[in-house]
Amino acid sequence: MAAAGVCSLNDLGQIKTLLQQRRSYRLASAATGLAMENTSDAENPHLRAALRMLAATLKVKGPDRVVAAPSISVVEGIRMVLDKLKAANPDQTPTSPSPESPS
Repeated sequence: MAAAGVCSLNDLGQIKTLLQQRRSYRLASAATGLAMENTSDAENPHLRAALRMLAATLKVKGPDRVVAAPSISVVEGIRMVLDKLKAANPDQTPTSPSPESPS
C-alpha cells in the first residue's frame, strides 16, 4: 500500500481501516451474490474469501460460541441469513459491487 501511495507503513490506524473496508466489501459482495443465488466461483468471486473469513472468526471465538443449528439446506440457510441482514438494515437494499471498490 505504501508503494501505491495509499498510505505510509507508519500509519497503522489507516492500514487497519483499509483492511476492514476491504473485509466489509468482500462480505457484502458475497452476500449480494448469494441473494442473487450465485454460488459458483465465477458468479460470486468473493464468496470463498468470505467463507474463509467467517470460518476464521468462528475458530477464534471457539466452539463454546457456536450454537448447534437444526439441519437445513444451503438455500434455506442463505435465505435465513439474508432475512436477518434485511431486518437489521431495512433501509439498505443489495446492490452490485462497484468496479472502483477494493477487492
